[in-house]
Amino acid sequence: YCRACMLGKGLRIHHRKGAMKRDGSKPTKEGELLTMDWIILKNDVSKGEGGETVLQTLLDVGTDWLTAHPSVKRNAEAAYNGILKAYDNRCKVKYCRMDDALELKKACKMHRVPFETSAPYIHQTNGLI
Repeated sequence: YCRACMLGKGLRIHHRKGAMKRDGSKPTKEGELLTMDWIILKNDVSKGEGGETVLQTLLDVGTDWLTAHPSVKRNAEAAYNGILKAYDNRCKVKYCRMDDALELKKACKMHRVPFETSAPYIHQTNGLI
């Protein structure tokens, strides 16, 4: 196979149940594994009262706690504040999994959280399996 074919086939791997478990077991404590993504609010009905047009979703896998943080702009500052509001001073996030959004990566770097990104445009790799 050519190099492009090998790289493309590498992204399309089998998605087995339990693939998100790190170190052989599912996280059980708060902050062990965080997943993040954005929801874009397109129509006037779904927009917030303060003009919020995006919603950052943060899922703590250990506690199954889902947090939604509305924002006017989709940028690193909003993502940084979303992580702050979700965890406050209770714990430090140990690891994060998200899509390849630049603002999410920058927010993780600002919080000094190691992260892993999913394969771009392959929706099966973006989320819990």
